[in-house]
Amino acid sequence: MANEVESVRQLTSEIEGCISDAEGELLYRLAKDVPEGQALVEVGRGKDKSIVWLAKGSEAGEKNKVYSIASHKGSPDHVKVDEENMHTEYVKKVILSWQRHLCPNAIVAVHGCNQPGSSQVIKECLGDLGYFTFKQSVDTTMVVTVDKCIHYWIIDSIEIGICKYCGRKRNFKRLSREATRSSWCKSSGKMGQLEDIT
Repeated sequence: MANEVESVRQLTSEIEGCISDAEGELLYRLAKDVPEGQALVEVGRGKDKSIVWLAKGSEAGEKNKVYSIASHKGSPDHVKVDEENMHTEYVKKVILSWQRHLCPNAIVAVHGCNQPGSSQVIKECLGDLGYFTFKQSVDTTMVVTVDKCIHYWIIDSIEIGICKYCGRKRNFKRLSREATRSSWCKSSGKMGQLEDIT
């Protein structure tokens, strides 16, 4: 694998992009390990070196299809989060818009986790309200997976639940307030930015 990675590193050395070689190697390994019949989707600028790392990893693995979707500021359809123009609410929309398309064993790599918007959303995705678990991190790219636990919540008197199987904590009081607030915004047509209610 060392020779394969080195050849991709040389190939991408002249390509514009904001990922490091270590992040590229991570994408290569992740793409190589994708099971047969599944697709890889990179949403970003469409000309980034990350797509080359993904395509070469897929080629070395099960030769799954790799799609690159060029993003435009304001579009909610992103998976790979571009650190230069993201804000917290936007990043949240990106993750939520793609979450329903993910297979149960999906892996999501988010670039730019050193930026305030990306890091806050990843923290939420991994926290009380999240449906992802941490897998690994390289430089500014964090890899998360869909939470596979079928939770059995033990909820205390202050509405904090702890899963008896995996130990994950969830604030059910907060979940209830956010669900109520969200349904009120939808029914009243006010879909603007929600305030933090914690």
